[in-house]
Amino acid sequence: DISSIRNLKITGRMTTEDFAFIRGEMRQLEAINIKDVKIINALDWYYIPTDVGDPFRDYYSDDVLPRSAFQDMMLLRSVLLPDTIHTIGCHSFSGTKLSAALVIPNNVIKINGSAFYGCRCDIVLPDYLEYIESSAFAHNQSDGIFVYGELKLPNTLKYIGENAFFRAEGFYGTFNLPSELEYLGVSAFAGCGDGLEGDIVVPPTLTVVSRESLCANFRKVGNVILHSGITRIEENAFSCLKLNNNLIFPTNLTYIGKGA
Repeated sequence: DISSIRNLKITGRMTTEDFAFIRGEMRQLEAINIKDVKIINALDWYYIPTDVGDPFRDYYSDDVLPRSAFQDMMLLRSVLLPDTIHTIGCHSFSGTKLSAALVIPNNVIKINGSAFYGCRCDIVLPDYLEYIESSAFAHNQSDGIFVYGELKLPNTLKYIGENAFFRAEGFYGTFNLPSELEYLGVSAFAGCGDGLEGDIVVPPTLTVVSRESLCANFRKVGNVILHSGITRIEENAFSCLKLNNNLIFPTNLTYIGKGA
């Protein structure tokens, strides 16, 4: 009886349809090992900012964990992923409650929108990650489910989307913004965990500190260091931080939003 399978190992090739079958028919599944799988023709979304119509577009690619791969598989506790994947698809783990640490393979350079929204698991981020899309690790406060683990943002990271770590209260460790970060979205770390501490150094690649982007509940903040090239600090950008030292504003600053 397929519906009663609790432990599963798969080798060979998998498609989006295979993941959909597992998600729909194996609701008792607790552990899945797809480490030796080649994922082909996987369906996911990409985002195009637009004022007209749906901003999300479907696309197919190999070596992508497909959209909603394990979404809402409430009994799933352990997942081993293939080393070959480069993208974690939208909603891949949203609504799951893993008890084993999830190691994201080092080949992964992109974690798509809401991939871990409302997911409970211990996360280890890959060393060469470049993109974290909107709401990727956002916390669903209503049911107390959250991602946790030591937050180590790799220096390769270029993009952190809107609400990426919104209310992600389970992360801890020393907070460091990557030195080559090019985009920090609105509310990226808003309400983020009180287990984080350290200096907040805005990298020279950012000239705008977005609205509520660093409005975080950090346990302890040493210094907030703003480089001279920053021109805008938007509304509530740092509003929740408990600063221990004076803040020196950049000489080229032209705008400070309300509550910044």
